[in-house]
Amino acid sequence: MPLMTFDNDVDLNSNGVFVRASLLSQINGMIISDLSPLQIRKELSNISLESNFNDYQIIGANSVAINALVKMTEANRNILYIFSGITGTITITLFLWSINASIKKNFDIYKVLLISGASMSQLSKVTRNQFMVCFGLSSLIPLVLIFSLINNSSNIIIIYFLVILIIFVLFTYIIHYFTRHIFKRLDIIQHLKG
Repeated sequence: MPLMTFDNDVDLNSNGVFVRASLLSQINGMIISDLSPLQIRKELSNISLESNFNDYQIIGANSVAINALVKMTEANRNILYIFSGITGTITITLFLWSINASIKKNFDIYKVLLISGASMSQLSKVTRNQFMVCFGLSSLIPLVLIFSLINNSSNIIIIYFLVILIIFVLFTYIIHYFTRHIFKRLDIIQHLKG
């Protein structure tokens, strides 16, 4: 099988006919790989985008099941994004609702803490830390599942930690401002005055 390499510095659009003819001259070439059919399709689609050559078929990776899987994934990608956005919005809303319910439930405890000399910023920090501990503990469950279900999961774990770190920082700010807002709205000091 003749070897053909592509250099990123070569302008393939100027010699589009030559590149297509060169690729077409290699009809019935063989690809020997240990990749799965989906991975082969993905690699060749990247090459196809780089070379602007789309007139090919892969006989081992072009079955009805794989074609259906690729088409269903492409068709449902937007639905997955919308579902993820809705799930994230619901999760954040429920998280904020639980903060609100927790502060209202512990209202009398906060009054006692204020009488004992605690400041409003300390009450806000205590509430924030309480929910961040819950968040930290809940993020360990998927980590255990990643370790137990996926072999060679080092890349996934790194990505997971980065995502958790971003969400942790985001939730820290959200909780900080939301608890201050709730404390201002409830006006605990006014309740202490009578």
